[in-house]
Parts: sequence; C-alpha cells; structure tokens
Amino acid sequence: MKHFRYETWSLFTRIDGDRVTSEVVPQSYETWKQPDGSTRQVQTSNGTSTTVDFPSTDRPDPPRAPRPESMKQWVLSQRDGTGAEAFLNRLNERSLDTVLTPQQSAGILRALASFDGVEYHRGVQDRPDVRE
Repeated sequence: MKHFRYETWSLFTRIDGDRVTSEVVPQSYETWKQPDGSTRQVQTSNGTSTTVDFPSTDRPDPPRAPRPESMKQWVLSQRDGTGAEAFLNRLNERSLDTVLTPQQSAGILRALASFDGVEYHRGVQDRPDVRE
C-alpha cells in the first residue's frame, strides 16, 4: 500500500452585494493507494474531514525509464488533450497520488520542454526547508 499526504490552501471569496469577504483556508489530503489501484482519500478543511473511496483505475505507474516521450505518454494517457496545457493539468492530478523519483521529475521537465511554445528562461533553486 502507498500512502501520500500533502497540505495546501485555497482562497475562498464571497461576494454579497457591495461586500467582498475572502478567507485563506488550509487543507490537507491523505491518500492510501491499494495494490489493486483502489484509493481512499481523506480531505480535511476547517476541522472537517471527508472520506472518499475510489475504485481501481487503469492508471499505470510512471515509467521506470523516464525518457521525455515515455513521461509525456504516462501523463497524457487519458487522451483528453495533447498540448502543454493538458500536460500540466494531468500532471497536477498525477501528483496527488504519485511520488516521482528525481530521474522521473527530470523526465517530466524534459517532456514539458518538448512542447511548442514552452521556453526555458532561467534556472530554479529549491526553497530552504522552512522547518529549519
């Protein structure tokens, strides 16, 4: 069984006539993926937890040999688009229950760079660990 946990936040805005109220709401997600591909996800927001069970899917694991073309095929395997936008949308979904190796992450970046209109402008630097 694989276990994934991540935390995020969402900005919720309510417009009531002339009054606009916004709130930053922290959220956490925990996902357990069974060997048969079925998953259970617990989402916690504002102290309330919601559990959802998903049946097994035909989503394959990421390729072990992370060449750009194989990573592109893995991300876009649901066949609902072929461009960079579809790639980024699907990648976001894949990231919810998949932890990539450094080599697979590099393959993802190389796959993204292969799309028309995607340009490299400068390097990136990892953030310092905020817990230090």
